[in-house]
Amino acid sequence: MNITCRRFNGREDYFRLRKFIEESISESGSKFYFNINSLEFGIDHKENKSYIEAISEDLHDSSFLLFEGDKLMGGAMIYERNQLFINQKNKHRFSEMFKALEEEVNKCIRDGSVDLGISSFSESSWRPFDGDVNIEKVLIENGYYRTEEYWVLRDYYNKYPISEPELPKGYYIKSLCDILDISKVIEIYNDCLGMEFDEVSLRKARESYAHRDELDIVVMSPENSPVALCSGRYDEKNKMASFEAVACIKEHRRKGISKAMMLYALKKAKNLGATVSTVLTLCPEQFPAPNKLYESAGFTLAGNRYTWEKLKNNK
Repeated sequence: MNITCRRFNGREDYFRLRKFIEESISESGSKFYFNINSLEFGIDHKENKSYIEAISEDLHDSSFLLFEGDKLMGGAMIYERNQLFINQKNKHRFSEMFKALEEEVNKCIRDGSVDLGISSFSESSWRPFDGDVNIEKVLIENGYYRTEEYWVLRDYYNKYPISEPELPKGYYIKSLCDILDISKVIEIYNDCLGMEFDEVSLRKARESYAHRDELDIVVMSPENSPVALCSGRYDEKNKMASFEAVACIKEHRRKGISKAMMLYALKKAKNLGATVSTVLTLCPEQFPAPNKLYESAGFTLAGNRYTWEKLKNNK
């Protein structure tokens, strides 16, 4: 049966997609391309909208689903840098999926029903795991090449003992939900991570399916001001915690704060039942600090995801 493609369409698709991701991780492991954290983190929440409404609206803007008959086979979030969700057992059909996506995305761009920040499907890039020949072969056949940019996926397996976190004297940890004035936390997101959050977004994020207050952590200075943060999500079905945002204000770095915060978060994840925790970072050559942090905390390499772009003369 042929692979077909259509745009994401509302809350029913959200629940279908969430179930697909959970089941795919169970079969593919942490190297599945799209986890619950990726699905939920950074949603633009509004005061008058529920979490389900907010995430469904966000996904509707850029997401496309792939089907074989009525069976969901995967899909992608399409913009300048695509996010792929595809089960390990279905990667041999990526050529069919690629063609279905290309046809539907270009159709939607032509008729003006989406604004993806690109004028053609070929302008978007892909980030397969290095050595994923099923996907790399299709990209090469369609005129893409591997760039030098890559992302690093790391795992931490909670069967290993976790060192006791040790913060500098006077510093202490609070849960974000216990902080009344979160304006300084928002500044850390904006200034250190380049993420545009506001108070509504951070407060409303607690409604999300995989959010756990235990993994939304803030380090406070001796002057009782937020100086570092860590945010993660928990996939209960797969007992997997995934960390998205970890940052420390420049003036408080090189004191061991980020490592202590990360170890604290790993302990909290283990207490929730996590058997593995994951984190994704940009390449160590350009961003050495976060990569050294996760290595020092005990994360090990799971795989590198290289960016593939279309050759300029192969539009």
